[in-house]
Amino acid sequence: MDASMGRTTTEIEVSEAMERCRRGDNLISHARVLAQRIKELECEVLEMTAWKDRLEEGRVMTCIYCGRPYPPGTPRSQAAVLDEHVQQCPEHPLAKAKARIAELEAELERKG
Repeated sequence: MDASMGRTTTEIEVSEAMERCRRGDNLISHARVLAQRIKELECEVLEMTAWKDRLEEGRVMTCIYCGRPYPPGTPRSQAAVLDEHVQQCPEHPLAKAKARIAELEAELERKG
């Protein structure tokens, strides 16, 4: 939001400023329009990030296959905790694949 004008920079203003900059018309004033839009977008990013964080507060992360909750505060990127569960989750496709592999290996041993 441009405090002096009481409004946000519109996409049309940005397009016009960019075109004028390309032509070399009054670069300083058009660069200001573009800089203002960049500031507005940076503020939007911060607001959206804060909004996302508020939404995620208090949420419990659960396994998408069996619904088991992970320990509170487990970040999505904590691979060890997630991998540990995947290794033992009966509903995870990996468990089904492991069971099938075990069946096939047992069958090979019987035949071999």
